[in-house]
Amino acid sequence: MMHLYVCEKCNQRFLTEGEALECENLDEAIDKIIKCVEFEITEQHLKLIRNQNVKFAIHGEYGAAWVDPKRPYGNSDAYNDILKILDMQGDIDEDDGSLSCSPELSRKLFLLHVETTIVLQICMALLTFETGLYTRGDDWIDGIWKKAI
Repeated sequence: MMHLYVCEKCNQRFLTEGEALECENLDEAIDKIIKCVEFEITEQHLKLIRNQNVKFAIHGEYGAAWVDPKRPYGNSDAYNDILKILDMQGDIDEDDGSLSCSPELSRKLFLLHVETTIVLQICMALLTFETGLYTRGDDWIDGIWKKAI
């Protein structure tokens, strides 16, 4: 018998609990990007940025650079890619001897991935890729990222 997991926010059905939790956390992750006024860039973030699969897409009138949403780090299994990039391992032993991710680890990896959006905004605004604490105002006038002292 196949088990299905349901997102409590939108009632969409998923084959894994991790996918359902990811869907539930999507609104929280988007809010984090939009409302973030203070953020600390870590080495983990920079490693992920360094390994993103950036392409040029001819969509719309001019096209633009973008991170491939299906293969953000080169392969279609983004969580496995993140684990490799960050030199981490899954936390659940599978019957075949492999490791997979618990829902908690999947959520952590998903949020790290979402945070790369904030990191890119900061790095592009300041033309630097440095760890540290960054802040910005919460409106369009004072919304430019600055390195905190």
